[in-house]
Amino acid sequence: MSWGRVAAQLGLACYMWWDIIPLGGSPTTPSGNLLNAAALSVMTETLNIESIACRESALHGLGHWHAAYPAEVELIIDCFLSSQRELRPEAVNYAKSARCGCVQ
Repeated sequence: MSWGRVAAQLGLACYMWWDIIPLGGSPTTPSGNLLNAAALSVMTETLNIESIACRESALHGLGHWHAAYPAEVELIIDCFLSSQRELRPEAVNYAKSARCGCVQ
């Protein structure tokens, strides 16, 4: 297996982390809220990592969490965008899509 293929597979796993990890509790139960709050906190902190792949993963996860936690996700992404002055246009566009839950 080539290093390029390994890197591509690792990149995909990073990007899809919040899809493949079995997390996400019901937002209508105390334990579900705690689990989701922890996941949202991890995604928030991940946005501070100087890694495009990690940031894309966090934004992707936030996009999925938007359905249950729209206000929280929108605030997290708004804070991220306002604190980052040198983001590539593609990153800004993806963050804006994630902000409204428009990720697949």
